[in-house]
Parts: sequence; structure tokens; C-alpha cells
Amino acid sequence: MKRLVLSVVALALSAATARDLQILYTLGDELANSRQWPNWSKDSEFRAARDASAAERQ
Repeated sequence: MKRLVLSVVALALSAATARDLQILYTLGDELANSRQWPNWSKDSEFRAARDASAAERQ
């Protein structure tokens, strides 16, 4: 019985890990292939540098 429980737990962890990896892969794929870029908030000291390099990302 103990082996069965351990096997079920291992399968559940494997399934959860596979789902997590799929989510992370999908997120990374969407970010890598998107034409939208993240930006700094309007009051950030880095916003001006990001805006100045915007043409390079087009």
C-alpha cells in the first residue's frame, strides 16, 4: 500500500511539474515572439533611456 501511495504521489508531482513547465514555456514563447515590449513606469528614472532606444526595437 505504501508503494502505491508513493507512486500516486510521484505521478501527481510529475503531472504538476509538466503543467508548470508548459505554462513557463508558453509564457516564454509568447514573450520571445511578441511585438509588444514591456516598459518602465512613467515616473521611473530608466524610462527615458528605454524610450530613446524604442526605434531600435521596431
